[in-house]
Amino acid sequence: MRADKGRVIRIVPAQSLRPLRVLLIDDHMMVAKVLAAPLSAAEGIWVAGRCSATDPNLPDIVRRLQPDVIAIEVEPFGPATGKVLRGLIAARPDVLNMQGSSG
Repeated sequence: MRADKGRVIRIVPAQSLRPLRVLLIDDHMMVAKVLAAPLSAAEGIWVAGRCSATDPNLPDIVRRLQPDVIAIEVEPFGPATGKVLRGLIAARPDVLNMQGSSG
């Protein structure tokens, strides 16, 4: 189907309109809570969960919640950051991973 000026109109099934699922990972739960408030209010975004960066069950949490986006504070991991991120990506290979550090 074509629209004016050559733009293509795509018709998508309703299932593809599901909200973007976000997992917030930060050692400071107050920070995660503050970030979750505006994200939860945004249309099309669902904060699937919040957890501590030092939670030993991070890969299991990611598998269970199946987020589309992981926002993670990497500072607590220090030199182990790469290993932790690889574990999260292995748990959810098609996730968009956003990393941050206050340092």
